[in-house]
Order: sequence, then C-alpha cells, then structure tokens
Amino acid sequence: MRKFFISARMLRIAASVAVFCLIGAQFFDIYHKLPKPYWIYNPTNMQFMPSLLEMLGGAGVLAGAAFVSFSACALIFGRAYCSCFCPFGILMDALRRISVAASKLPFLRATRAGKTLSSSENLRFAKAAVAVRAAFLTLACALIAAGFSGLLGFIDPYSLFGKIMGGFFRPALAETANAASAALAAREAYWLPAVDGNPAVSIWAFSLALAILALTWCASALRARLYCNTICPVGAWLGLLSKLSVFKIAIDANACVKCGLCERSCKAQCIDAKNGKLDFTRCVLCFNCAKKCRKNAVVVRLASPLAKLLKRPGSESANAAEADKAKKSKGAFGAKFAAGGNGAPNAKAFANAGGAFIAKASASGGDISSAILSAAADAPSTPNAPKGSRGKSSFAVSASRRKFAAALAAFAAWIPLGATGVNRRMRRRNRGEFKVDADASPFGVAGNRPDKRLGVPAGAQSLKNFSEKCTGCQICAAACKANILKPSLLEWGLSGLMQPYMDFTDGYCLYTCHACTKACPTGAIKFLSGREKKKVKIGTAKFKPSLCVVKTDGTDCAACAEHCPVQAIEMVPFNTERKSAQFIPHVHEEVCIGCGACEYICPVRPHRAIVVQGLSEHRKAKEWNDSMRIYKLPSRSAPANSAPAPAPDNPFPF
Repeated sequence: MRKFFISARMLRIAASVAVFCLIGAQFFDIYHKLPKPYWIYNPTNMQFMPSLLEMLGGAGVLAGAAFVSFSACALIFGRAYCSCFCPFGILMDALRRISVAASKLPFLRATRAGKTLSSSENLRFAKAAVAVRAAFLTLACALIAAGFSGLLGFIDPYSLFGKIMGGFFRPALAETANAASAALAAREAYWLPAVDGNPAVSIWAFSLALAILALTWCASALRARLYCNTICPVGAWLGLLSKLSVFKIAIDANACVKCGLCERSCKAQCIDAKNGKLDFTRCVLCFNCAKKCRKNAVVVRLASPLAKLLKRPGSESANAAEADKAKKSKGAFGAKFAAGGNGAPNAKAFANAGGAFIAKASASGGDISSAILSAAADAPSTPNAPKGSRGKSSFAVSASRRKFAAALAAFAAWIPLGATGVNRRMRRRNRGEFKVDADASPFGVAGNRPDKRLGVPAGAQSLKNFSEKCTGCQICAAACKANILKPSLLEWGLSGLMQPYMDFTDGYCLYTCHACTKACPTGAIKFLSGREKKKVKIGTAKFKPSLCVVKTDGTDCAACAEHCPVQAIEMVPFNTERKSAQFIPHVHEEVCIGCGACEYICPVRPHRAIVVQGLSEHRKAKEWNDSMRIYKLPSRSAPANSAPAPAPDNPFPF
C-alpha cells in the first residue's frame, strides 16, 4: 500500500507542476507568443468556480464540466482538485517550500523569523473550523446569487491566484523586461524588445495584489493549507461531498504506533495521531502522511455503507459506531443551526439585521459606518442563557457571533448602496455642457471629462453581464495585446473591486484582436470571432470642438481621423473665411465602435478633445458608406476648349 501512495504522490506532484506551468504561462507571456490553440483549449477552463459561474450563466452543462467532474471526483475519492488542479493551492505549497528552505539558511537560522519558520515545519493537528467553513460557503452562495462576483473573487482560490499573478508578478516582469531592454539598447544591443503598450498597473492595484501575496505567504509558511479549510468555498463544498466519498484515507489502528510522523507532515492538519483519526473532509490528498509512515498504517477504505453492503469481516462494528456518531453529530448541528443556539447563525436574525441596516442607513442620511455599528449592536441575543460559569461562556460566545453575523449582513447590504452612491455622484458631476447619452455607462473616471465613461470589452455584451460574472482573475488583462485592460480600484465601485476596465491612455483596442474573448473562463466576456468583434459597438467617441487644437491653436491635426479603423471620423471644413481652409473632426456615432484609437492618439492635454463614452449595453455598429459623408469635395471639370497636355519627350521622367 505504501508503494501505491508513493506512486500516487509522484503523480500528484507531476500534475500540479503541469497545471501551474500551463496557467502561469498565460500570465508570464508578456510578448504574447503563445500559439492560438493554447487559448482555444484554455487551461483555465479546468478551474472550479469559473466553470460554475459559466454554467449558471446559461452556457450549459458542458461549460460546467470542471464543476461537475470535480464534484463527482469528491464523491468517489475526495478532494483531488485541491491538491492537483488548484493553482492557488499549488502556489501555497511552493511558498511553504521556499519558507522552509529559507529557515535553514545560516544567516536566518538564529533569528526569530528563522526559528518561527523552523518550528512551523512540523505541523500539529487542528480542530475543524466547521462554522467558519459553513459561513464562507454561505457567503459565496449569497454573492453568486446576488451577482457580486467581483467580491466573490476575494475568497475564490483561482481568482486570488489571478490577482497575484496579474496584479503583481506580470507587471513586475514586464517592467523589468522594459528596463533591461532600455539598458541593452543604450549599449546598442537590440535582441530584447520592449513590451507593447503600457504593462504597468496603478500603485494601489499593485499594492493590493502584493498584500494578498504577503498574507498568503504568511499563512502557508505558518499553517500550510489553512486557507483551504477555513476561507475557501471550493474546499468547503468539496469537503462536504467528500463526507460521502466511496474511498477514504484512514488510519489503521492495529498498525499505527502513534509516532506522529503523519501528523507532522499533514499540510491540511487533519490527522490526530494521538487518537488515530483522520478527518477526510479536510484531506487534500497530498499523500505526505503515507510517505512518512513506515508501518503502513495509512490505508484506503470503503465508505461505511459500502463496507456493510460487502460485509467486510472485522469492520462492521467500527463502521456502525462511526456512522452512528456522524448521525448524532449531524443532527445536533442541524438543530443548533435551525435554532441559532450555541453560536450558530440564525437565518431569520441575519435577514432582519440586513433589513434594519438599510432602514438605519436611509434614516441617517447615508452614514454607513454608524449604521453598521448600530445594526451590529441591535443584533438579537440568545434568550434564557444557561446558568453557571460554563453557560455564561457559551452565551457570551453566542452573542459575539450573532453580532458578527449582523455586521456581516449589514456589510452585504451596504454593497449595492455603495454602488448606488457612486452612480449618484457621477450623475451630479455630469451636469453641464458635456453630453451624456441615455444608454451610456454610469461609471466615469475621476479627473477626466464628465462625458468620459468606462466601457467593457467586446464580448461582455453588457455592463450588467460583466459585473455579475467577472471575478477579477486578470486573465483577460494578461491576454490583451495592447495592455489596455487594467485592474480597477474603485472605478467600478466597491462591488467591482479589481475587475478590469479599459484604459485608453496608452493604447487602444486593436481592431482585429479578440484575445480577451478567448481567455475569459467565467462567461463575463463571451467568445467572439474576429469578424464578429469588428462589428460590435462598445462605446461612442465624443468630440468637443472647443478643446481641439484646430480651434485653440489654429493648427491642422486630423490624427483621430487617420487612426480610426472604421472611418467613423470625417474631417469637415472649420474656417472657410481663410484662404487655406482648415478641417475639424466630425464623428459619425452610428459607425463608431468605441475602440479608443482616437482618444489614445489625441494630443490635447490634460483633457483630450475626443474621448470614448462606453455603452452600458453593446449593439451592432453600422458600416461606413459614402452616402453618410457630410462634406463632399467640389467637382473640378476641365474647360471644354482646353487643349490636351503635350506628352513629355522623356518616357521616364523620374
């Protein structure tokens, strides 16, 4: 059996390395050299939460193949996804290995950090945080149902991995490559090209990604897979299913000598060597315990019902006792959850807290912080507290958890209010001479023209679809060849934190590129062919003549018209009184697709004379034809009696 586990462990490591390299290559491909089939057979399609979101979005069961497959695997042999296919879990394992190796360095060994890391190398059994796992799984379900996938991305493992890779590692690698390219070019070496566009992200998005990486590193260095068995909703769901698993890893009490080697090597901290028990709902199938055990005490067993059915000798009494204990535990937990006792969340009180918060927020004129504190203070407590010191302790914990649940409900209720506040503030800013269409996006850019509105990439279909399905994994930003997709901070409001937005400051959406539509695994950006993408109208160019250099400086420009790929900008006469008439842009809005080429190339600063006003819902743009032309050149007919021009003597006048 030990040889089987060692072989399975080697297979797990190989699969983990392959998955990490396949997905990591998409983020590290700063020069966009990956072949087209790589994006057609997108490795991110094997991720659990994106697969679920795409399936719930109406893409069908086939789109949710990863969700269905890994759920079925959990019912057969446990949480294989967590160990082999989750890039965030693989990253945590790698960070832990680096920490353990660093603790053995001579200059760190004697320091406090080195001693802490060295002591954390040997892990100990930790009790299951059942209530915490249930709370985060419930929160994830609520966020999916409410359409707040952007916030879901801060507890989803793949999205957290994408934020770290796309918000920290990729910009750092690209900027390093640009610096190296400039240094080599100064020495007349041009073999390393610069990265196209501007790969940098805002300092706040970079800092947020760095903070996520730092927290992940600390947690993995000290407690290995702590996140997987507390916060992760995928781990909670698969752990729930693994309770019903057909095959389970267990400790053979007859062979175990209670040496503790398996417990110290368990990254999930689910082995209690003292009592000879293994919590399979938290096991991530790393097989480290089986490798360490020299007594072959780590075995694979059939689930209790199947063991009874097959009438395995010597195990009926143990299996019956285990099943009876699980049944009692399940019944007790269910009763506590329904009653809301002993610290378990009460669903009715949770909902009432959210409703009370909304009323308080409205009455307080938008004072969100005071409303949250007030709602938490008014949270119902458990009546009839049990007598005695032990009862008082239980009652205190119960009241504390109820206040936490009420604050959580208040925060969840504040999210849509916060988004509404952003929209209201933008409407106030847009009053004046700047025209904003009724179908324009409600989100603007601070410090820019009021009619400048953020749009979403072609394939997103609408702002609503994008905001409800995007988890902010940054894979579309990594695929963007122009590097115009940037992680947001508050551009989309609080509910859209780290969801990408289109920034035309240093680039524009390439006319023939549809890479982001092939990269998105959640359905936030649906696939479009190159031909379909060219006809999608994602925004409208808005030109303000009073800012144009033709009027302000009296100079010719026409840069926007020259760069428009669909001929939506026509140059018309501006000042016909002068002998040399000047021309100024005119936008055919029904032809414009909102690619941002005109905004990118406009030389006017700080506010550009032409900006893109993103649409809240995409539609098909019209094709240009000459009948739409406003200014037509006067026909120049030759005089009737004019003699033909003499042919030149030299047949080659050049």
